[in-house]
Amino acid sequence: MRYTGLPLSSANPRWRIPVNDETRTRVVLIAAAIFAARALADWDGKRSPRLVVGVYNAVEKAKFLVSMLEAKG
Repeated sequence: MRYTGLPLSSANPRWRIPVNDETRTRVVLIAAAIFAARALADWDGKRSPRLVVGVYNAVEKAKFLVSMLEAKG
């Protein structure tokens, strides 16, 4: 595949995604899903306190991550 010279960075204003409540909610959900999947990689499939805590912690981590990114940006 040949390099086309198009920047894939968000430094270019044309590539920036407008941040609104809907976008923020989607980012939190995606990040929370990734954190939960990593925490529950060896989960046995049954409801347990570990499941509930894993999901709760994943959501909290995702919210923290988004707030830190917004503070920088």
